[in-house]
Amino acid sequence: MAAVVAAFVLIVAIGFLIWRANEAISPHGAETIAVLPFTAPADQSDLADGFAEEIVSRLSRNPKISPLGRNSARLIGDDPSRAIALGRELRVGHLLTGTLANRDERLSIVARLIRTSDGEPVWNKTYEG
Repeated sequence: MAAVVAAFVLIVAIGFLIWRANEAISPHGAETIAVLPFTAPADQSDLADGFAEEIVSRLSRNPKISPLGRNSARLIGDDPSRAIALGRELRVGHLLTGTLANRDERLSIVARLIRTSDGEPVWNKTYEG
């Protein structure tokens, strides 16, 4: 349940931040974002994949946001400098990266929204639940 609440808050925050920015606009006028696979311990990799998919699914419901397809986002990878360079090449305005971890039997979600034009983080949040 905590993961669902965190996902909802995360999506609202990302939507707001992207709605305010005007950097990489898709051909149909929406902001573009790539949701990179969240990193997690091996025993939670399925949860991390599902979490990223859920974020993409919910962001795609907003007509002002155009998330990059899941397979394309996977190509970007985990290396931040490579991700930013490829994000620019694919004309993605923002990258969403994150980490899932268990801390004292509680799920911890760390998420970062990075602007591809300059590689600067525009938002960072940790959810404990």
